Amino acid sequence: MMLLEVEHLQASYGPVQAVRDVSLTVGENEVVAIIGPNGAGKTTTLSAITGLLPARGEVRFAGHRTTGLSPEDAVGLGISLVPERRQLFATMSVNDNLLLGAYHRFGRESREAITRDLDDVFALFPLLEDRVDDPAGTLSGGMQQMLAIGRGLMARPRLLLMDEPLLGLAPLVIREILKTLRNLQDRGQSLLLVEQNAKAALEIARRAYVMEGGRVALQGETSVLAQDPKVRAAYLGGHVEPAQER
Repeated sequence: MMLLEVEHLQASYGPVQAVRDVSLTVGENEVVAIIGPNGAGKTTTLSAITGLLPARGEVRFAGHRTTGLSPEDAVGLGISLVPERRQLFATMSVNDNLLLGAYHRFGRESREAITRDLDDVFALFPLLEDRVDDPAGTLSGGMQQMLAIGRGLMARPRLLLMDEPLLGLAPLVIREILKTLRNLQDRGQSLLLVEQNAKAALEIARRAYVMEGGRVALQGETSVLAQDPKVRAAYLGGHVEPAQER
């Protein structure tokens, strides 16, 4: 079953068209990656899907047309975004940042259900529990990224969108984040991952889209894309032999 279906998406910043014609899908319990150079339109695509940016085209989630919905409505339907550079509330505690992720659940679900999800986040990221009362701004970059992911999970999303979750992190922290993503994958969490670290993205996702110039240039199974000479040369540091003259 396809959870997210995007067809002919277009989005602009004023007169600048950043996404020109993007179509993609994410299935139930599937991990999909979007890779590409800076300025390719990857972040804009996520912003358009979540309602942060006005868009044209067709976006459907779980069979419902969501084009034009507000970000709050998107979260209510089950779409949660972990934004680029985390965008945490630096002066608020770790605990309060996590609870903000569940804001739409208060009054609809029991406090016990939300507390169980808090405990689940702390099980994923034990370091956060040790700093639960500390301001988010005092955490290291890696721990802030853990907190941002935890906040996204507190919405209890059917689809978690992640924008550059490995950006600027040390290798040890990257391994920890990737371990968490695999854990979520094993649980059946659907993920749409935008990532500059193409090698990591192609290793964890089942399918991927390569964006260039606001469009999808390539798409397919990650095992196939990882062997594509153009992808290897542009994103994986691979060497491509020049074509033989005839």
